[in-house]
Amino acid sequence: MSDHTTYESRRSSPRLSLDVVVNCGQNAIAHSRDIGAGGICLILEEPLETGKMVHLRFTLPGQQQEICGFGKVVWSKKALQQHYLVGIQFWAFEEDQKQAIETYLNG
Repeated sequence: MSDHTTYESRRSSPRLSLDVVVNCGQNAIAHSRDIGAGGICLILEEPLETGKMVHLRFTLPGQQQEICGFGKVVWSKKALQQHYLVGIQFWAFEEDQKQAIETYLNG
């Protein structure tokens, strides 16, 4: 069983497909693949080191409030062609940011 599969089986909340632009700091721009209450999966051109803390900034569809906070890379794997899937656990977000994500997830 791969690390990715193992992590997916340990998720504490369901995920929703999501395609938005995510600023990952240091001029790194990614697209999201999916999101849950505990984290987000990103599609990047370069892998990120497991354990690395990254600053995330994105806007959810239908919302005006920008979501900003820090996340911890929990896995990274090669995907199609020259892209990587990167799983990021939400780490340090203000309460209103967490609530905005929950509101989006609960639709």
